[in-house]
Amino acid sequence: MPESDKILSEPRRIMMESWCPNSVSDDVGSERVLNWFDEVQKAKEQKRQPSLWRATVKLMGFRPLLIGLWFIPYKLLRTINPLLLAFLLPYFLPCTTMSALTAWLLATGIVFCSASSSVLYHSFFYRMQQCSMQLRIAYTGIIYKKLLRLSSQSMNKTSTGQITNLLSNDANLIETALLFMNFLWMSPLGIVFVVITLWYFVRYIAFIPVGYTLALLCWQFVAGRLFVKIRSKILQTIDERLKVMSEIIRSMRIVKMYCWEASFEHKIKDVRKREIIRYSYRLILDCVQTLFIHTYVDMAFLLMYGTMWYLNMAFDTKYFAVAYCLLAYLKWSVAEVFSYAVRNLVEYLSARKRIETFLLLSESERDVRIRSLSSVQTVLFDNSYMLASDCKKQSESSSIYCDLKVAKWETDVPFTLKNIEINAQSGDIIAVIGPVGSGKKARVNMARALYQDADIYLLDDPLSAVDVKVGKHLFEECIKGYLKCKVCILVTHQIQYLKDATKIIVLNNGEAVAQGTYEELLKSSISFAKLLEDIHQHEINTPDGDEKNKLNLSIDDLDKRTENDLLLRTQSSRTSRDETQNNHQPTETKATGVVKWHVFLDYFRASASLILVFLLMFIVFTSQQAIAVFSNWWSNEEQLRHEHPNGTCGSKFKSQIHSMSNNEWELYRNKKFYIYSGTVAVLFIITLIRVISTEFLCINAARILHNR
Repeated sequence: MPESDKILSEPRRIMMESWCPNSVSDDVGSERVLNWFDEVQKAKEQKRQPSLWRATVKLMGFRPLLIGLWFIPYKLLRTINPLLLAFLLPYFLPCTTMSALTAWLLATGIVFCSASSSVLYHSFFYRMQQCSMQLRIAYTGIIYKKLLRLSSQSMNKTSTGQITNLLSNDANLIETALLFMNFLWMSPLGIVFVVITLWYFVRYIAFIPVGYTLALLCWQFVAGRLFVKIRSKILQTIDERLKVMSEIIRSMRIVKMYCWEASFEHKIKDVRKREIIRYSYRLILDCVQTLFIHTYVDMAFLLMYGTMWYLNMAFDTKYFAVAYCLLAYLKWSVAEVFSYAVRNLVEYLSARKRIETFLLLSESERDVRIRSLSSVQTVLFDNSYMLASDCKKQSESSSIYCDLKVAKWETDVPFTLKNIEINAQSGDIIAVIGPVGSGKKARVNMARALYQDADIYLLDDPLSAVDVKVGKHLFEECIKGYLKCKVCILVTHQIQYLKDATKIIVLNNGEAVAQGTYEELLKSSISFAKLLEDIHQHEINTPDGDEKNKLNLSIDDLDKRTENDLLLRTQSSRTSRDETQNNHQPTETKATGVVKWHVFLDYFRASASLILVFLLMFIVFTSQQAIAVFSNWWSNEEQLRHEHPNGTCGSKFKSQIHSMSNNEWELYRNKKFYIYSGTVAVLFIITLIRVISTEFLCINAARILHNR
């Protein structure tokens, strides 16, 4: 295979350097998240309710509207294009008087309008998609940051299903709502352009399709309100189903032990049944919406043609071409895009209320600082009680000083911390050694903390329960590297990292028994020097070449020693190897390729019988397209009969029409109109059958696949 063909056929990876600066989600999300919290702070100062809508408008400004101005030339070109086509059509008549130069100029104008409108269309949607994507990232980031701040009481009120819906459904609605927002004012502007163009040909008959379009717009607003109500009920049912599923997964052992599978299965089926019923209500609205969209051109043209037939008005080639092109444009601009914009806007307003409700939940008091007190007093943080004094933040923004006397987290227990004094500068690493936990949750919290740009980082032993290589990587790359300019307080029992600490605090039963640098503690603290002596003796007895058999050195259970004596705890080499295997992170993979054909076949089989599905699709779709083509052909034939009583050159019906009397002509004319009306009615019915069958086959497939 040639090298060029190989390059084009193989999938290419998009590297991080390939992205534009304004497409980096970290920068985009951080900027937008701060905007919401600024809105919350201003709302507190002004004593009003924080508004996510106000924060969104302040964030985006007039940028979406300025992008929408790109679409005004597009609408003008789409309106001019049918006019150029109407003026070009007489050139193809046998008795035309138009010059070839004029025809070439008109054809060039048609090509130019088509190409220019295509460029403007894709440029507009590219900019709007980029803008809406950034706003979706902002909403997702706000929800994620708020989730990390929730208090225990708020977490009990929030289910996993609700958070999943907020991120996967509600946050995505802003993207589609903003993408089509400009059509709320551009579609009415397009109607004005269409009326002006049609007025040139048929005068007041131009208001007939506009009236039909306005009636559809009224239906769009009513349907939008109904969509919101049904969607709210659907989301409530989805939250309930996901909540039950989460409870089953978390309590799988208990479910298996007590054989509750059947009861939970019935419960899930009942919830899913109610969800399907509510989806069916929405599908009914979708069917009506889709029916009006697919039959918009034929129905609007029938109303115009019927009015002209009733008033005995002429029906020429120019009008036929212009009317069909402009009605096709109105179908896309009003019947499809405008209705989609209205529905998305109404759904977004409903989703915004749910997101606001979540964002206004109570937060934990993690950001509350211990204030300077003139005398010792009790400070309450949720369920923790702290006796503090002389705790203050220095005037310099790069340092912090705290003198903590005693602290405890429960009322009926002894004080957990005593006599803790910290004076930290920017770039300091303060090692706090004493009994700690396993560190598994701390490593997850450390990963979350690294995504934030904070001044102080409190790390609760993230280096435990890992092998030597991983622990060294975390300390060197994260703590000493990424956090080198920050104040980092590290609680750990890994003694081997003490030499790199700026300051060391030794705790025993929650009380600081020694504090200082590594060299100062060696000189002043006998117990610390004895501890390091034991470590040194242990390292001498350990072979240097066997890296995997080195023992993890840690301090634990300080309460089992005397007040100034620390216990060195070692782990066996077998435990170290086991932890190395358990902490091995598998390489992430991604699925590539295409969806197999059997997936689509399974979906069709689930909806109904495979033969029935293909037969129904073939008959309905073929009939619809055949009727649509026949109605267009019949309209074209009808415009050729407009010459009576003064026929024009080139009409193949000239001799036939001139031989008719007035009564015969009226009967002939009425018969042709009734045939066309019947054709449109059949098209309407077939389209309705197609829409209903397609929608309910899909929902039936979803129901059966879920039950499997």
